[in-house]
Amino acid sequence: TYTSSSIQNEIIELIHEHVLSSILCRLGSTTLYSTIVDGATDSANIEQLCFLIRYVNSHSLEIQEDFFAFVPTTSSTSKAIADHILSYLKRFELPLTNCIGQAYDGAP
Repeated sequence: TYTSSSIQNEIIELIHEHVLSSILCRLGSTTLYSTIVDGATDSANIEQLCFLIRYVNSHSLEIQEDFFAFVPTTSSTSKAIADHILSYLKRFELPLTNCIGQAYDGAP
């Protein structure tokens, strides 16, 4: 049935992939961007990094800020956070040379 947790998780993952694809399409490979990362603990007491990306939409010329992912992490050190960010940028083929800003809240 559509109410089982595995089906719900699969639907959420499909929607997430579609949204990410849309964000990456708007970003393109030449767009300058900034990253915003904040840590939070979820209801299962697992540390999650909230990863957002900020850029200028080339069609509307408005600043766009999009949620990118929740990233589970076992460490909130600056090295662990940097490793997660670099991993996501590489995974989605976002050139580090186009990253013009970074924002963090509460990072040690």
